[in-house]
Amino acid sequence: MDMEEPAKAVLEMQQCVAQAMPLSVRKPQGKPADASTLLAQLPHLDQEGIKKLRRRKILSIKDLADLSDAERAEALAGCGVTSPSSLEDINTLLSVLPTVHMRAEFEMEGEEEIMEQDVA
Repeated sequence: MDMEEPAKAVLEMQQCVAQAMPLSVRKPQGKPADASTLLAQLPHLDQEGIKKLRRRKILSIKDLADLSDAERAEALAGCGVTSPSSLEDINTLLSVLPTVHMRAEFEMEGEEEIMEQDVA
């Protein structure tokens, strides 16, 4: 059984609950979530601002964080984030967000190898 999708769904739901975001922001109209929906976590950005970032090929929080300070300020100014305090809020959040790496391994007691379509 593929456990990746249920695990991701649980994490997405937990994020929405912790951040008081409706699930519809993460998965609008029943579509699968994509990385750009995570931009909704950023303060001072609305859906229109997120669309403008997507047009600039900034599709994820990582894309935004990877920009230089000047490039980030320019991109966010195009989304209406112009005040120094709003820009500082976003930069502060980007600086403290953790990076999570996940790896899953499946083992079957008494078996050296597990192959797709194996019957237990």
